[in-house]
Amino acid sequence: MSSRRATPFLYVNLGCEYLFLLDSRLRSMPDVPAKKADEVIVDCAIALFEENVLEKIFTEQSLFESDEIQRIFSLVGRSPSLRIDETNMAKIFQIICMVTKANILYLRKPLDMFKFFDKHMSELSAVLEKTSLGEEVQDTLVDMRKRFRRWYLDITPGAFQRIRMTILTRMYLMHSPVSVLLDSKIQHESGCLHAPTSGESIELLGEAKVYSRDNKTILTGYSVSVAGRNIVDKEFPVGTNLFLSDSEKASTVVPVLRRIANSLQSKVSRRSAPYEEGARKDRSTKLRSDPVRAEGGRTRLEADSRTRGTGEQEEHEDPELQELLESFGT
Repeated sequence: MSSRRATPFLYVNLGCEYLFLLDSRLRSMPDVPAKKADEVIVDCAIALFEENVLEKIFTEQSLFESDEIQRIFSLVGRSPSLRIDETNMAKIFQIICMVTKANILYLRKPLDMFKFFDKHMSELSAVLEKTSLGEEVQDTLVDMRKRFRRWYLDITPGAFQRIRMTILTRMYLMHSPVSVLLDSKIQHESGCLHAPTSGESIELLGEAKVYSRDNKTILTGYSVSVAGRNIVDKEFPVGTNLFLSDSEKASTVVPVLRRIANSLQSKVSRRSAPYEEGARKDRSTKLRSDPVRAEGGRTRLEADSRTRGTGEQEEHEDPELQELLESFGT
């Protein structure tokens, strides 16, 4: 059964890939001034993700047909600051669809879905930060994060798989070769994508099992032959901007790592502050009465506080997903 919640997921991620590709093309054209490129990128981002558009996208509905989505991007491509003819727009649409299809192929569970979206938003923010007008669209990205969180907050593994298969089924006949996918060994020269053969919840292709009525007991199992020459084990960088040049990738890594490090440092400081304050107050009396120190040079009090902090974190069923959702806002 097809999902009626797949359109927002597909549209938002296609929009990100469109902006990645557009940014790459504009930056590679020497006759396009940087200020003009900035204006085009920001105008397209606002047009794609403005509130009126998102209101229509984030509703339960059948997945848009490919030509309907392409028509939306064609209208964006006819904005006053940008002129893209129908032939080039069709090529651009094929490229962003193939890259999005490759990303979705490697998603396996709801956490992967949120990681994919979060990575796309981070990459898009990095693209907009390079422009002189990027601040104009930052509020739009914040609003989109909140909408995405509210829309998919209660998603189950089964609902996620319906969304995934609805999109992949719609893109089943798309086999356009894309240079960034070919270079990454993710795509075959024929245009077919390489399916992942390892990782969590992935079993070897060709393995078939027959279960009893309780769906727990395996009655029998057998293997069927598959065309394995097209199948490779390849870790795909899900959500990454594949259209960056080598120099841009090098300049982007350091700021991104710095933001991650600062975020982690602030979280560690907030969590450890109460325990450190208590440890400072009792340190002098504690050392007089019990000079024995724990392994690694820590006092027993410090060791106990670290243990309590770890225990509190382990109470959550999926702390990684919870933390990711909190970062999207409410």
